[in-house]
Amino acid sequence: MQEQSEAGQWVVVWDPLVRGFHWSMVLLFGVACYTAEWGQNETHFLVGYGISILLLIRIVWGFVGSTYARFRHFFYGPTLTWGYARSLLKGHPRHFLGHNPLGAAMVFVLLALLLVLAVSGLLLMATLEFEGPLLPLVPVFSDQQVYWLLSVHRLSEKLILVCVALHVLGVISASRQHRENLVKAMVTGKKLSQTSSQPQQGSTQ
Repeated sequence: MQEQSEAGQWVVVWDPLVRGFHWSMVLLFGVACYTAEWGQNETHFLVGYGISILLLIRIVWGFVGSTYARFRHFFYGPTLTWGYARSLLKGHPRHFLGHNPLGAAMVFVLLALLLVLAVSGLLLMATLEFEGPLLPLVPVFSDQQVYWLLSVHRLSEKLILVCVALHVLGVISASRQHRENLVKAMVTGKKLSQTSSQPQQGSTQ
């Protein structure tokens, strides 16, 4: 879907599911951090279920969803990613309608960390609270392994917070250099195409 404007052509890049996943995950992760900090376990467990379900939906959508939502569309190789990083530092980065290479890399890192967070959380729910869908796996884990799971869960939370901070800085930098509001784009789903640099499929180079 495209719309014409005086400045160029508006293209629907982010479909409703991608936008809904993005903002819902922001909210749920924030609530998860808050409830973990203040010991609100029941709410924390419910939020954990929500994060797990959202993550599963997004992973499936990454294979069967709309063009810009599919992982293969923004799976860039190290050469292109490094080249984009250098152009960003020089102040003249190439424009991408979908995720730029650095943004794409951050998406994969965040999804991986969220997956670790969700799985470790479900395992902790089973081994410490004796409830949840992974309860049959309780006999597999020793006490030492449960403590290790707890460390992994807490570490993944901290790493996600670091990545979120880097992501925000990246959005601000890219928005300024490309002269586009990326936050607004994730709300409306639309970005203004730039004829000087058309979007390309992900590259493995």
